[in-house]
Amino acid sequence: MKEQIDTVIVGAGQAGLALLIGTGGGALPAAMAELTPWRVRCTVLSVGYNVGMALLGGTTPMVATWLLVRSGHSLAPAVYLAAAAALAFFAALLLPRAARHGITQEFAAVRFR
Repeated sequence: MKEQIDTVIVGAGQAGLALLIGTGGGALPAAMAELTPWRVRCTVLSVGYNVGMALLGGTTPMVATWLLVRSGHSLAPAVYLAAAAALAFFAALLLPRAARHGITQEFAAVRFR
């Protein structure tokens, strides 16, 4: 009986985390598309996203290990993650409320042949 309850609790936790990740993952492409004009969207988004992932995602294991060795605290990587999340939260607050360019106006200026 206890094993069934544990399985339900773990499943509920996984579902909650999937909901949180899905919320952010669903809003990210729309926000990125609204931040750039369509003529340079692919270049800007691919370079910006991949450089950011390489710098932050690629160095995270090294930084976490360094923090563990340097501080001696087992929760040092969690503090690093919390600081990164706080920085991302405040950066998200600075995003514009709407696109700086009218998407329909951009396409109206282009003549398709």
